[in-house]
Amino acid sequence: MDEKTLKELTQTLQRIAASLETISDAVVLAPKPVRAGQGEELVTASANHQRFAGNPSGVFRWSATESSFNAEASGALPLGYLRGVDWQMEALLRNTQQFAHGLPANNVLLWGAKGTGKSSLVTAVHKTVLRELGGEHHPSPLCLLHIPRESIGILPHIIDITKETDTKFIFFCDDFFFAEGDDYGLKTILEGGHALANSNILFYATSNMRHLQPRTMAENIDAIHSRDVLDQHLALADRFGLSLGFHSIDKPTWLSMINGYMSAARPAASPALMCDDHCLKDRMADADYARGAAYEELPWYNDGLQWCASRGFSGRGAWQFARGWCGAHGFALAL
Repeated sequence: MDEKTLKELTQTLQRIAASLETISDAVVLAPKPVRAGQGEELVTASANHQRFAGNPSGVFRWSATESSFNAEASGALPLGYLRGVDWQMEALLRNTQQFAHGLPANNVLLWGAKGTGKSSLVTAVHKTVLRELGGEHHPSPLCLLHIPRESIGILPHIIDITKETDTKFIFFCDDFFFAEGDDYGLKTILEGGHALANSNILFYATSNMRHLQPRTMAENIDAIHSRDVLDQHLALADRFGLSLGFHSIDKPTWLSMINGYMSAARPAASPALMCDDHCLKDRMADADYARGAAYEELPWYNDGLQWCASRGFSGRGAWQFARGWCGAHGFALAL
């Protein structure tokens, strides 16, 4: 091989080497391919731990688009303003206190009629227990993590994010149900599978249906298979060690809710916007109390009855009416 040919070959090999080096750098720097449904894996647990440490309210919401938890203000009503759910409040508060103090506690299903205070009770109890633990901390010792229903399928990955921390987490799914034949593996998780057996995680869920059956179940289940399908949903509901029922409220309870909210109206009004209904109830005949006599002299009473005439009685409706009425009459609600 003459000198000219050798020189040309050397130059060619050098160009090939340079090209291979460029390709290698591109491969290293290129993002890894993401399989469908696996985008959440791109966010590390350490990144979310930093987020947990930066929000003293202890409230976060899972974002499927960002694959991470985003901090939120609490927005919870004070526990004392929730009426008509006394025994449910006592049970959930006790369970959450046990969990916060490292004692055994149960996953909780809150089920029943719409607008009866299920989700409000969860957020209020979380805020109350957090304050009992010593108020606002960095990081919060008890976090409430809102998990959208559509993200339940990646719950094992979300659980992994909460590992290796002393913080306790309540995973909260509001308005939970699942499609026929799909429980997202939740039965295994609630039974103690994956990491939910860890002492720092509980799962709270609200549902309008006691047994978590899909909304089309009653219409679409073949009679031959209905027993098997129902058993499947009962098996999932049974994984919640504490099941709290919420039922439609009556007129005096609805009026009592509004009365409680009006106690927070500012500035104070004359005539007063609220009464000592606990004292009046003890002194009134049952029939008088049932018709709402304790509240008849209050300035919002007639407006309230007109407002609910087409809506019925619900805890959510009581809060909506109180906000609307106070705003229309120049009052703020100091809650």
